[in-house]
Amino acid sequence: IWRSQIINYKAATNAGNLSRSSQLYKLLEKTFIDIQSVDIPARIELPEGKKRRRSNRRVFVNITHHDKFVRRIFNNKSFSDGGRFYGGWWQRVDSKFRKDIRMNNLPTVEIDYSALHVILAYSEAGIDYWQTTNKDPYDLPVRGVNNPEHCRDITKLFLLLSLNASNEQALYKAFRNELNYREYPYSFPDEMLSELLDTIKEHHPDISHMICSGAGLRLMNIDSRICDYVIADFVKTDTPILTVHDSFIVQIGEEDRLNQLMKEAFEDVTYKVGIKAKFNQNLTRTQLYAHGAQDRDWYLRMVNWITKGSPTIGYQSRLERHREYFGQ
Repeated sequence: IWRSQIINYKAATNAGNLSRSSQLYKLLEKTFIDIQSVDIPARIELPEGKKRRRSNRRVFVNITHHDKFVRRIFNNKSFSDGGRFYGGWWQRVDSKFRKDIRMNNLPTVEIDYSALHVILAYSEAGIDYWQTTNKDPYDLPVRGVNNPEHCRDITKLFLLLSLNASNEQALYKAFRNELNYREYPYSFPDEMLSELLDTIKEHHPDISHMICSGAGLRLMNIDSRICDYVIADFVKTDTPILTVHDSFIVQIGEEDRLNQLMKEAFEDVTYKVGIKAKFNQNLTRTQLYAHGAQDRDWYLRMVNWITKGSPTIGYQSRLERHREYFGQ
């Protein structure tokens, strides 16, 4: 079990976080987390992709209130490797569905760090990446791929895997296993992948020594401590928050607080100041009041949507059962 040591929130790792672990468990337990458009059965079918390319079976993620608790997973018999927060059905669906998540029947906003693992690698090298350039670290050419978005997506996957891999052959194998060939229908022989690896090292010389070194687990530990910092603050005020590794989901109205905390957490853990964070396209409180001041009818429609939305019968039934159980 030490190969992948699991630390549940229900069982704290030390006396210092015992109270927080217990509070978070209770907080998630009493929080209604669901999607209004999902009726009966309460499940989401995953789109065509890598999880289905070896079979024709349909794959579903169940929206169940027995599957909304998280745990930390460490590796290599060490609390310095890994430590990310895993669990919760929202981590297994893509952003198209996550944007529709409601917590306690309120819409949500998701914010994620831009290129976090690459930025953490630079911070380990003593460099504030975003203080030195505005260039997207994944914006690199890929031979034989003319679609710029495909180039970025392929480079991102390859670069992130390269930080986890222990050698080049392990990297190539992992990349071919992870790539969705239905979405990116290209051929990637070793020669082409070697060329892409050289391109990445050329454009990121300051972290080239981390590539194919297995540094990824150490970087995951850093981002897990950043995540823990953010979670701790929300737990203190009994405010629900969901994690998706390098992004967070909060109820509308909490997004400015989250954005500030993400900056504080990064600075506290890395002693660096440069981060970029991206909001999803959901309505924020700032947008509501800014636009609502100019268009009263729009404002009233949005308030009605925030408080009520358009729930399916199945969603409404699940919400009522939840409220009845917790006496809300």
